[in-house]
Amino acid sequence: MLVVLGMGVVMIVTTQVGTQSRDPVRAAEKRLRLSYEEAALKTELQRVSSSGSLALRAAELGMVPNLIQLSSICRPGPSRRTAARGGRRGAIPVG
Repeated sequence: MLVVLGMGVVMIVTTQVGTQSRDPVRAAEKRLRLSYEEAALKTELQRVSSSGSLALRAAELGMVPNLIQLSSICRPGPSRRTAARGGRRGAIPVG
């Protein structure tokens, strides 16, 4: 009876030691897999967030730039500040 109990304890301890020795190997494999996945996701994020990709996606969604606002911001030539009606100085004329 004592021999059977001793063998049972030895079997349990051996199983636990075997499991614990495999855990670091599994963790290292998982860490390697996750690092590859992280690199792939970062590459995908850089590709998707590039200006060309964002413009293409906006066009696919039917979005167009607001050309009126863009032309008022990007007016050619030097900006001139003149007095507006009512005597206010420094106002930019509209039109």
